[in-house]
Amino acid sequence: MSEPSGCPCESLDERNKNARGSIKTKTGKTAKSKAVTGKGGTGEGTTVSSACYQNGSTSDVRTAHNSQKALANEDHGLEPGQEADKRKTGESNLCEGSEHKHDTPYNQKSAHTEARLLDGLGKGGFPTSGTLTLKIDWRPNGKEGASSPMPCRSCHKILCAAKECGVDVFLCDKKNEKKKLTDCPASKDSKDSKECYDNLEKKMHSTKPVWGA
Repeated sequence: MSEPSGCPCESLDERNKNARGSIKTKTGKTAKSKAVTGKGGTGEGTTVSSACYQNGSTSDVRTAHNSQKALANEDHGLEPGQEADKRKTGESNLCEGSEHKHDTPYNQKSAHTEARLLDGLGKGGFPTSGTLTLKIDWRPNGKEGASSPMPCRSCHKILCAAKECGVDVFLCDKKNEKKKLTDCPASKDSKDSKECYDNLEKKMHSTKPVWGA
C-alpha cells in the first residue's frame, strides 16, 4: 500500500479508527466478540496499531489487531504477522543482527500488533535503513476504553530490535506528534530496561497516564 510521503500520525490514527469501526465476521455482520471489540464495544482490552515504513518516496502501510479473531474475515485487510508454525517457536522476521526472539508465551506475544506489523514487514527480508512510524491504540483492561500510545514492555523490545537493524523508529504520541525512539537498553540483558521504558512513557503521555504497564 502507498501513502503520501511523510507517514503522518494523523493518517495512521485514522486507519486505526477505521479498522475498529469496520471489523466484520465472515457473514458480514459487525463482530461482537469481546476479544475483537473490547468490553462493551469500547475496545477495552484490545490493541489496534498502524505502521508506515518509508525509504525514499515509497511507503508501506499496514494495520494490525491483537486478536486472531479479527482475522476471521479474509477481507479484513489486517496484517496477520508471522507464519503460524514460526509463532510457536517465537521466531521473528527482524534482521539477523538483532537476534530478536518474541517473549513467552510465544503465540500470545507474537500476536501483539507491533509484533504482527514488524514480522509482516520482514517477510521479504527486514529493512536495514529507512524510517518506521507507528501509531498505537492500546486500550488496557480496567480503563473503560482509555487509549494509550505506548507499546507494552515486550513490544518495546521488538521496536528497539528494529532500531538495531538500522531503521529509525518513530512513535506517535497522544497528540499525534512523532517521538523518535531513543530509549532502548544497551543490551538485551541490560538492567536499564525498566528505566528506558519509564522514560519513553513520560515522553509519550502529555499528562500522567491512568494505567500501569
